[in-house]
Amino acid sequence: MMMNYKVICNLKRFYSSALYITGDKAQKTYVVLNPVIDFEKHLTKPDKLLKNIEARGLPINVDAIVKKWIFFQDILNRKQTLDQTRQDIFQNISQLLKKQEVDQMEVDKWRLHAKIVKDDLKHLKDSYYDVEGSTILQILGLPNDLHNKTPFVKKNVVCTHSIKPTNSSLNNIDIGIRNGYLKYLDPFTCYLKSDAALLELSILEYFKRKLIKLGYLLFSNPNVCRTIIVEGEEICSGRDKVLTIDEQDRDDDNLNRLHLCGSGTLKSFMVYFARHIVNQVVLPLKYFSLGRIYQPIRTNCDSSLLNLSQQSVINIFQADLEENREDLDGFIELISNIYGILGVHYRIVILPANQIEKAESLRISIEMYSNFREEYIEVGNISFYDNYISKRLLFTYSCNKVRKYPKIIAGQILNFHKFLGCVMENITSDSENLLHVFLKEKINRLNSVV
Repeated sequence: MMMNYKVICNLKRFYSSALYITGDKAQKTYVVLNPVIDFEKHLTKPDKLLKNIEARGLPINVDAIVKKWIFFQDILNRKQTLDQTRQDIFQNISQLLKKQEVDQMEVDKWRLHAKIVKDDLKHLKDSYYDVEGSTILQILGLPNDLHNKTPFVKKNVVCTHSIKPTNSSLNNIDIGIRNGYLKYLDPFTCYLKSDAALLELSILEYFKRKLIKLGYLLFSNPNVCRTIIVEGEEICSGRDKVLTIDEQDRDDDNLNRLHLCGSGTLKSFMVYFARHIVNQVVLPLKYFSLGRIYQPIRTNCDSSLLNLSQQSVINIFQADLEENREDLDGFIELISNIYGILGVHYRIVILPANQIEKAESLRISIEMYSNFREEYIEVGNISFYDNYISKRLLFTYSCNKVRKYPKIIAGQILNFHKFLGCVMENITSDSENLLHVFLKEKINRLNSVV
């Protein structure tokens, strides 16, 4: 799939936002939408914002942002005053010219006044757009409010299934190659073979059947998205976490680049739901997609199924009314219900504030143990976003003629390649035949589940 695109892995360029376009850039970059800027809510509860930023460990100076916001509001008020004054002057001149006897001296006086206001407005706009851009970008870079169940210090282990494996193990790539399950060239080129490929098909089909039974609908997503969708999740460093496609005929002034994200991501769902209005009666929406994720590799990691540029995932997406509370226990039960038949050791944890993304208010992590790395690895997750992304990308519904923004819950409930990597390390022992037996037994069992 990736062979069809020329991808820039580490794109470095001067930063300017595609999510919020200032007036001076609007002639060169199409303004898709204007995100909701609700900084005033933070000003009413500054202690809550400070505690949030401190818990996440973010290097954000709130006092500096507040001062810049106040300064921006002052410039905005002056600009609006000059705009209104200019309109009033033109109206006065128009009224004077309609009279039978025109007082030319009075008209010239108002025209001189109009010229002065026009010059003041021009000088103000030169600095206004710079102040507006830097201020709004810093506000859009603020994190989502934390969910009251998100721990501040360490992971909260909700439940554990089966016994933690203690055997020593080789790297999952070495195990896969030695047993004929993998052909690995580099992190961009890795092929599943034999029972590993059959297990991928079986487990994806099993998850599909289970999710449909639970009321989710299969959704077909695109593999690519624009920068504005990426920044809908994270304004500052979001583009460093995706692959950028080299568009040969792209205008250099166009900020809205094309990115290869994969159909198994929240970004691919938001391609459809950005600037989208749904009827209140259809909520909650419950969708899922089967597909790939494409991502930059971590250069400081060894060769592993845990560090591939392309991985198979099952991604769920749910949108609900703004006033409805997220059912945390319900999602934990959903995970346990689906994973139970897999017969592997895993645990469900709620990650602390310093280990979740800015857009997330809470993150449920499904972890399996890597015997080679001797640590737990996330093989799936479900995240609560509240209406943070909906407000930024204008995903709305109407209630009594009032615009509201749905709460979004989404996540990759299974990353198959990470799952397979941990399974290989968990099962490997002195008898390599045990892994063959395990994979065949799982394939048969998953195919038999109705």
